[in-house]
Amino acid sequence: MGLELTGTPSVETSKKPIYSKYVIYEYSLGKAITDGFVKDPAVVTRKDFNPASLLPGAIEQIKLEDRIYLHENIKAEFKTYALQTGKPIVKYFMLVIARDTNHASQLLDLIKSNEFAEGYYKDNENMANFLLEMNPT
Repeated sequence: MGLELTGTPSVETSKKPIYSKYVIYEYSLGKAITDGFVKDPAVVTRKDFNPASLLPGAIEQIKLEDRIYLHENIKAEFKTYALQTGKPIVKYFMLVIARDTNHASQLLDLIKSNEFAEGYYKDNENMANFLLEMNPT
């Protein structure tokens, strides 16, 4: 699975984030969509999902696991289609948008933990297919 973690380089303060002035290049998601490199993002939701009884970290994990489950299924469909039609296999990836680079690191730690997807992405064999970058947005 290809996975890109993106975060805006900033320092969190008690008032508001302070954004880095040392960004060398910025390429926004909107520009990537307009340029045809990225499709319009899809949002995954559960029917009758009620987050009221859950902590924010649990909600974030559920949303991420649901999205990865959908991603893995779509990736398998693309591969099957390519094999049946003789077309090239599409490199399908998932974009995870983080609040900042610290949040992106936290998400990566979560994905590589035993608690996430029953530890499936913890070892190097499964992680080898990930595209893990923390890019400024």
